[in-house]
Amino acid sequence: MKSKSNNFFIITVMIALLVSVSITGCQNGDSNSSTLEKESDSVLQETGSRLSDDQSFGEALDITSAVINISDLHIKEDSGKDDVILQGPYTIEVRNGIASLDQVDVFTGTYKKVDLTFQTSDSTTLNGHSIIITGYYLTADGSTIPFTLNSDFTKQIQLPLINDGFAVSENSTVSISIVFDANAWLNVLNFAYAHITNGEIAINNNNNTSLLNAFEANLSSH
Repeated sequence: MKSKSNNFFIITVMIALLVSVSITGCQNGDSNSSTLEKESDSVLQETGSRLSDDQSFGEALDITSAVINISDLHIKEDSGKDDVILQGPYTIEVRNGIASLDQVDVFTGTYKKVDLTFQTSDSTTLNGHSIIITGYYLTADGSTIPFTLNSDFTKQIQLPLINDGFAVSENSTVSISIVFDANAWLNVLNFAYAHITNGEIAINNNNNTSLLNAFEANLSSH
């Protein structure tokens, strides 16, 4: 009876030791996992943070400046007659959605649209780009985050003239007003995944390139 009691005691101690080792191993695993998560977070902060799910962008957009450089404007005569051609280039602020060109000589006809080509400029305003848009996005919690978009877009697009165009019954000199909807150019961008560096969102050839590509693809569709 004494031998059996000793054996039972030894088995009980061994089981207790095994359970203790197993629990310690699980705790060590959790500790390592926590360390890895903290290291990942620190790397993300060093390279630029992203907006969290509870800080996603709302609908509000405030564009403070939208400067573009364009050339080779073809003001389209609606029935297929000769276009009115303006070589340019023109550097224009289009934040308000409309840009007007005064004293344009046009032929008899009806004009509704214009083909134009973006062109990079070495001016101090554009610094080698064709488009620079700056402004703020308002997040769902009311915060404002400044952004700057620099694009080297150089393709041709077609845009409407204001009020569905105009008609002249004889050769005339008129003002041409073109619709530039910068808000529509930006509305496909998903800023919820934008990298934020020093409290700002930079969108260019080196930063947030997926947003730049989406912007330029959307602009190409016009």
